[in-house]
Amino acid sequence: MHRTLAIGSAVLATSMAFAAPAMAQTIAVPLTFDHAVLDTPVTGKAQIVTPSTKPVAVTANVDPTTGDFTVDPSAFSVPPYSFTSPVPGTASIALAKQATGVVDFATGALTMNADFLATINLGSAGSCTIDTGMLTLSTATTKPLPGHAFPAGTTGVATGDGAFGVGWPTLPAGTGQACPLVNGTVDGPGGLWISRGISPVSTPKITVSAAKIVRVRRHRVATVRVTVKNSGAADTRSVKVCLAAKRPLAVVRRCQMVAKPAAGAKHTLAFRVRTNGAKPSAYRLTISATGSRSRTVTLKVTR
Repeated sequence: MHRTLAIGSAVLATSMAFAAPAMAQTIAVPLTFDHAVLDTPVTGKAQIVTPSTKPVAVTANVDPTTGDFTVDPSAFSVPPYSFTSPVPGTASIALAKQATGVVDFATGALTMNADFLATINLGSAGSCTIDTGMLTLSTATTKPLPGHAFPAGTTGVATGDGAFGVGWPTLPAGTGQACPLVNGTVDGPGGLWISRGISPVSTPKITVSAAKIVRVRRHRVATVRVTVKNSGAADTRSVKVCLAAKRPLAVVRRCQMVAKPAAGAKHTLAFRVRTNGAKPSAYRLTISATGSRSRTVTLKVTR
């Protein structure tokens, strides 16, 4: 009987071991972001981090299977920044507790639930600390600036361009000696926006790019692909893109339109160039686009 119990216990223990879910293995992923905007009723959309300052530095513990992640307060750093309005002072932003979130590797979409502490120092007037409460930052945000999904894939958030943020109707009153001076400046709509590679400028920024050299055999039709990118933080009007070539080359459709490219959007256009009558040589093509500097492409016609 004892032998039977021992065998039964061993079988039960083995089955439990197989049934128990494996512990999630997380990977520490260091992240940096070169832009941050803090929006308040008094300062408006103030850029508190730029490529010329220290970046926002974050280390996220990421589950590479699910995309779930956590960020400890000690692993979240926003460089302190100075301001002059309504009175001179400095401010810092930190996490009040561990943040949690998830990134969708298939789409690059990200959400993060975080409780921030904003500490404002006004010199001899003292300081004021505001606890924002739990906020949900997202790449799908529209306030205080549009969010942008990161590139798809497990390394998209770590290396690619993207932006996430959150807007709020108002912030709660703070605690501290300087709060009578501070509370009124945050009483109203605002938000926080963090990005990598996307400028928070209020105007669109159109750039065009293409391969420097395109090769084609004589009497064939060459294809020149032109990428149009709006790297600003605002949508823009439709962009007209043209490809110019001198005889004997002929562009099949000289100009094409990109309809109102959204902030952060990329569009690729294909231009076809006929080479009939062109001798083997190198020919210069010129790309022009509304709101962007022109670019040149060398078309090498071979035998």
